[in-house]
Amino acid sequence: HAGDNAPLFDERYWQWYFQTSPLASWTLHLDGRIGEVADPDNLVVGDLIELKPQFDYTLGNLKVRAEYTWRNYEFNQRQLYQEEFSAITMLYHVTDDFSHRILWLKNLTDRDAGRWLGDELAEETDQSIEYTLIYRSRNNWSVLSGFRFKEEFQTGYADTLFSEREAYIKFEKFFALY
Repeated sequence: HAGDNAPLFDERYWQWYFQTSPLASWTLHLDGRIGEVADPDNLVVGDLIELKPQFDYTLGNLKVRAEYTWRNYEFNQRQLYQEEFSAITMLYHVTDDFSHRILWLKNLTDRDAGRWLGDELAEETDQSIEYTLIYRSRNNWSVLSGFRFKEEFQTGYADTLFSEREAYIKFEKFFALY
């Protein structure tokens, strides 16, 4: 036991990273993991299959990234949960100081609520789209401003939809450590 509050698990899994760039502007990734992995939320060791493809494309000042994660976790030969995470990012550098970013995220989670130990619901989905204007000054200051729209869908509540709309401005200062 670790400090008398959690069991110690033996994990046995294969993990890989694969990356290739068939053309100068394209990079393809296929990362993943398969094997026996501990689930800290349920304090069990189960069988995990995880695949994480990613595609990067650069054309001049435009960078596009599409990434996806698929994760299936089984315990005692039955699915405990399955997760899917998707993201597409487009970043356009107008100048060295100004950039535009559009970000789309979608997450899906499906759990066996009868065997899941936590308070989470059986199915959860959230999705958001965000636009950010980024200004980076020459003296290590950045200003990020934009807006985000977000939706969350959850089972367990009849037709519940939480919609969020937010506008933001964020100031950052970078410090160089020498």
